[in-house]
Amino acid sequence: MTFVDIINVLELIGWPSLGILVARRSFGAAPHWQRLGRFAAIVLILFGLSDAVELYTKTWWKPWWLLAWKAICINVLIGCVIMRIRYKRLRP
Repeated sequence: MTFVDIINVLELIGWPSLGILVARRSFGAAPHWQRLGRFAAIVLILFGLSDAVELYTKTWWKPWWLLAWKAICINVLIGCVIMRIRYKRLRP
């Protein structure tokens, strides 16, 4: 197992774990935060699963749909962060 494979295994464990933590934290929140938290949790878990495919293919850009999968997940997570920041600014 190479160093890159070890990093992918850690990511395969780390991203879904973070998704579970986000989901658990969102349970006691207001309804709009619950929706955003659950959505972000699902995306984090899917992002972690993409690392399983990356571990199998040994690349993150081949096949093309793996790159698209990762790019979509990253963009959606950035969108979740932006939504959170904007909402916090509007309602201190």
